[in-house]
Amino acid sequence: MKRILYIVSLVLTMSLPISAQNMKSANDAYAAGNYEEAIQIYENVTKSGYESSTLYFNLGNAYYRTGKLAPSILNYERALRLDADNVDAQHNLEFVRQKTVDKIEPFATIFFVKWIEEFRNIADSNEWAYTGIIFLIILIISLFLYIFGRRIWIKKTGFGLAIATLCFTVVSLVFSYQQKKALEDNSTAIVFVPTVTIKSSPDNSGTDLFVLHEGTKLTIKSILGDWSEITTEDGNTGWILSKSIEKI
Repeated sequence: MKRILYIVSLVLTMSLPISAQNMKSANDAYAAGNYEEAIQIYENVTKSGYESSTLYFNLGNAYYRTGKLAPSILNYERALRLDADNVDAQHNLEFVRQKTVDKIEPFATIFFVKWIEEFRNIADSNEWAYTGIIFLIILIISLFLYIFGRRIWIKKTGFGLAIATLCFTVVSLVFSYQQKKALEDNSTAIVFVPTVTIKSSPDNSGTDLFVLHEGTKLTIKSILGDWSEITTEDGNTGWILSKSIEKI
């Protein structure tokens, strides 16, 4: 009987996706305090092509435990790219950022723009697309009622629903597109060296503009050879060696 149970257990274990098995192994290593081992396993999972907000969140935690701020910030950012509502990743990212040298305050966002962004982030691209399809179906039904309804109140109801669902359909599809673009965006990066000097031109002979430190978030505007033109969150621009940064 024990042999049969062992065989069943082995079969069930082998049937699990490799990524799930590795995630469990990494989580066990993390729980045991073996953070370097956990990092190695988590990284292998990402290299296999698997992505999830939880994976990057756990990887960020493991890097933080080893004192590596830049990789920690990078992975919290990646977790939020996949799930902007990951509250734990938001909290940990803000906590780790307090330990970085550069205290850069991003431009303030207009309050109603912030509200729109927060509302958009309650769902991902696919969820907004499905929502848009549902509203589109309701729109078609509403138009049918408006065109073919035999009573005035039915026509009025159909017309009102058509206008409302048209707006909801457009908003849902726009949000879906924006979320998809945000997911595919690779123009942001994290400084991965202790200290780097930002130049006025893409060469070492350029004028020194300012200095940035490990963990600072940047936006990449263009790339020329070994150099990247960047903008900081407070609007300063310049050129940095591309090997000094890691894209989110």
